[in-house]
Amino acid sequence: MDKKIIDEIIGRGITDANFRKALTADPRKALAEAGYPVDENLLALIDASSLKALDSMVTDYESKFLGGQGGSQGTPGADGGLGGPGGPGGGPMG
Repeated sequence: MDKKIIDEIIGRGITDANFRKALTADPRKALAEAGYPVDENLLALIDASSLKALDSMVTDYESKFLGGQGGSQGTPGADGGLGGPGGPGGGPMG
């Protein structure tokens, strides 16, 4: 698995509330819909406890530094989904 893709997924999970929520609910589906390559190694890195920690970190950040305003926004893709590679919703190279 390419480190650049993992870094992008983590970054998007921090900045995109809709992607983070989808990733927490169903990582395989969220990654596939966003156009990321899904393999068992990646899914092993993104386990439930890691996703809960990410969500907790972002929630804590937003409450402390953004006054609880929830500054991270999801950006839907052209098809109304979470976006994909090169698309308006982000994804690899997007």
